[in-house]
Amino acid sequence: MQQSPFKVMTKHADFDVKTRAYHTQIPSTIRDMIVSQELLDANVTLMDMLSQIPAHMILVPNHFLPLANKFQLFFNQMIQFSEVSQYAVISLTLSYHTSLALLHRPRVYLLAFLKPTSFYITSLQYAAELESSLRVATQTAQHMAHIFAFLLLATRDYALETSLGETLYLPRIFKQSMWTWKFAFAAMEAATMLWFVLTRVPASWRERVAFDAEAARAGLLVIREFLVLVEANLRGGSLASPYGSPSSDSARSDASTVVTPVLQCIQAMVAQVFEMDRQRHSFDTVEFAMTAFDLSVDGDLIPIKKESPFAVMGLLGVDIAGVRWHAPYEEDWMRWWANVNLLPA
Repeated sequence: MQQSPFKVMTKHADFDVKTRAYHTQIPSTIRDMIVSQELLDANVTLMDMLSQIPAHMILVPNHFLPLANKFQLFFNQMIQFSEVSQYAVISLTLSYHTSLALLHRPRVYLLAFLKPTSFYITSLQYAAELESSLRVATQTAQHMAHIFAFLLLATRDYALETSLGETLYLPRIFKQSMWTWKFAFAAMEAATMLWFVLTRVPASWRERVAFDAEAARAGLLVIREFLVLVEANLRGGSLASPYGSPSSDSARSDASTVVTPVLQCIQAMVAQVFEMDRQRHSFDTVEFAMTAFDLSVDGDLIPIKKESPFAVMGLLGVDIAGVRWHAPYEEDWMRWWANVNLLPA
């Protein structure tokens, strides 16, 4: 039975909260990560939520269409709606695919950490499950990257920085102000999957699912660019072009926002992907985090503690060129990955 977009988005938010809680608990065995009852139930829940979204209210993936044709289909679908409904379609689409990618991410991580001789790699049954997760997660992340590219191409008074902007054209139907902090969730999840598969997953597994590394690298650049625009909006400015200043007020232009740690994280991913053969990229921090401030009696802001950045899920124990995500579960996951090959089958 189909439901209103608001009800479906509420269910997606609830699903992400439950999945986040599930992922913060370290599994006791590798098998629990691959075929646990919780994962099976979560898959059923996601399929049920997808069935509740009206077909015209979601941008569906088509992995066989050329990008230009795919964007034209998106455009034809979006021009039927008011601005409010357009926002709902984009939110529903990204919410669903964020949930899907998040569900499969730990299983994709396994492919990078398990030895080739592991029982779970050599077993046809478990290898098939892991391959399925890799295929679903990478196709989902790439679909989200395509949506972000479409949104930038169709945004008024904006010139897409990546090479896609030189080869594709769409009428501009979106306001820059539509792109808010809400989209950082999907950006983080899609970027994390593309980055991890590009840098950590063995080539043999990427070949199994026909992973397009060139498209993934382009997707990372698009996601980063979209987040730059989101941050400019949060600072109260706009970007007439990627090279423009988001605000005439330099202090406001440099101010951190709720998406700054996510943007810094994605920038680090981009740096690692495009500089893998060069000297390690240096970053100004060893941890992506948000700082909570208190207001003194004199009106000064005093940092009091670090908080987890604004995202559905962090990096689950992995680092980007030595830089980690600040969250209470990250250390436990880091130790789990370090010892995953010592766990009994």
